[in-house]
Amino acid sequence: MFKQLGYFVTESSEHFAEYVPWFIKRDRPDLIERFEIPLDEYLQRCIEQIATWKSEVQLYRDADRINVEQSHEYASIIINSAWAHEPSVVYGNVHNDGLTTALPDACAVEVLCLVDGNGIQPMRIDHLPPQLTTLMRTNVNVQDLVVEALLTENV
Repeated sequence: MFKQLGYFVTESSEHFAEYVPWFIKRDRPDLIERFEIPLDEYLQRCIEQIATWKSEVQLYRDADRINVEQSHEYASIIINSAWAHEPSVVYGNVHNDGLTTALPDACAVEVLCLVDGNGIQPMRIDHLPPQLTTLMRTNVNVQDLVVEALLTENV
């Protein structure tokens, strides 16, 4: 997709397949092998994480002291920036509200956000390449229809 669109649109082939159902075809296992798409990667990660938790639980119960370190997850970074007034930059999912004019105001967008003592301040994206907007709209259009169906109870 990078070759076709000129941009990395997600961080992995597996993640990309969540957004475009035609990317991984059930009857084309050759494509899964060709693009090295680890279909079970997330499931394996969850299994490993649960096993780690089970092995750590007794260590925590027996510990006199537990050291907590900041993770790479955004929540701790955001809380620290807002609380300690230490600016940071994260990519956040926020209500569009004109941040990206190529997409409807009502949808959520992932944009660069400054976080500090003033809270989360999303940054405006003035231009999205048309090929990316078109790809995004395939999902936004379906999401719009689902919301409309739920709101009107017309499912």
